Amino acid sequence: MNKRINKIFICGCGHTGTTILARIIGNHSKIHLINFETGMFLLNRYYIKDKLIKKFSNEALKKKKFYILEKTPRHIWHVDYINKIIKDPKFILTTRRPEETIYSLYKRYKNLDLAIQRYQDDSIQTLRSLELKNSILIKYEDLILNTEVTLKKICKFLNLRIEKDMINFFKKPIEWNLTNPFSGKKDYHNEKRNMQANLPLSREIKKNEIPLKIKKKINIFLNKKNIGSKIKKQFGY
Repeated sequence: MNKRINKIFICGCGHTGTTILARIIGNHSKIHLINFETGMFLLNRYYIKDKLIKKFSNEALKKKKFYILEKTPRHIWHVDYINKIIKDPKFILTTRRPEETIYSLYKRYKNLDLAIQRYQDDSIQTLRSLELKNSILIKYEDLILNTEVTLKKICKFLNLRIEKDMINFFKKPIEWNLTNPFSGKKDYHNEKRNMQANLPLSREIKKNEIPLKIKKKINIFLNKKNIGSKIKKQFGY
């Protein structure tokens, strides 16, 4: 029981492919995937984080796996804290074209200002976290269009050998986030994510038809004079 459990965290702005990425990496034979967003480092779970870490470590050991993979997008705001209390964590940070991310967030929140604000704040925090040596950035588009190359990059970062079966995660269906004790029992967002988490990886990027009124406001945010343009450029879009 003294074997150290390596801890991997997927985080970044929501709706940037964190769930599908977790499913693929979590299908590696040496990795124990936690099948819900624990949010264990959020402030309202401060007093139970140690209990949760111990619980998931024991689960991994029982399966003879020495890596834990946890994904909670909002952990992007707690990277510094995680680095302080977890030994040698690895952070896989995610991003996606801003237009698609913001529109996806808008469809969830039904509030465009809130969607833009979350994209802006989470993305800047992601960029700041990329300064750490134990972090890596994965673009959603690279995962979809250059899957094998992207997985090799990730596995090299994790000091693991790539496994061909990783991409076949959908052949082992799981209940994604449905057993999350911190979510409501009837949560449409979680049910939708569960369905998506068990579908094969699409090899093409489907662009949404963004309504003109919404697209115009997103374009204003991404205008050269505004902060969105700087974020987009820094991510390489």
